[in-house]
Amino acid sequence: FFFLDFFFMASSAASQPPGESLRDIFTRARHVACDEPLPASLAPDEPYATMQALRDMDKARAMVNSLDLFSTNESIEDVATRDLMYLLAPHYMSLLLQMAPVDIAIPRSRVVSQALTTSREFLSTCERMRIFPPGTPLGDALERDVHAAAPPPAQREEKIARFRRAKEIRARLEALRSGRLSDESDDASESGEDGEEAREAWMLELELAAQTALDNLGLLKQEADLLEERERLTNEE
Repeated sequence: FFFLDFFFMASSAASQPPGESLRDIFTRARHVACDEPLPASLAPDEPYATMQALRDMDKARAMVNSLDLFSTNESIEDVATRDLMYLLAPHYMSLLLQMAPVDIAIPRSRVVSQALTTSREFLSTCERMRIFPPGTPLGDALERDVHAAAPPPAQREEKIARFRRAKEIRARLEALRSGRLSDESDDASESGEDGEEAREAWMLELELAAQTALDNLGLLKQEADLLEERERLTNEE
């Protein structure tokens, strides 16, 4: 990643334990990206939380690629439930990039540009794998916005529909999580990672992430254009 070498140097105190699994590395970074409490066993040093998460997610993406978990000709139905979470890696990378400290020695324009690139990467994967088929509201929005140079603002009705759907998704995810926590032991939860409820939960996470990424496309493009114009004016002075 273009500025992770800087992060590696700045966060050397937050060294990664050897032999960590893909699941642990991804989960730790995901918790930071989603602003969720970290289990004590996975918590990085607080001053380096975002930078460590960027490094973790970048490493997780590299591991996913080396394991060939996804092929270019498969659909979402072909993906094992336990691997669905890793489709979200580019989206979480984009969120973490947007959270990057503003005082790092890297131009903000480069950070925003990479956040936009990884967000489009995630949405393009959703489109390619037909996670949200054409004819559905989210599928139509993907076809319209992913490859547009400047995604048009969502109409009021579309914004309202997305808000309501996001609320439904969060409620259902909370119900699924509560059910697993109250009814299953840790071992049972692990053995159920390919179960129907686990698949439903990750598909809902993908839908919620796609909505967020679509909303962020226009905002990131606007910020990128403003930063580009500011740099141009500065260079002319």
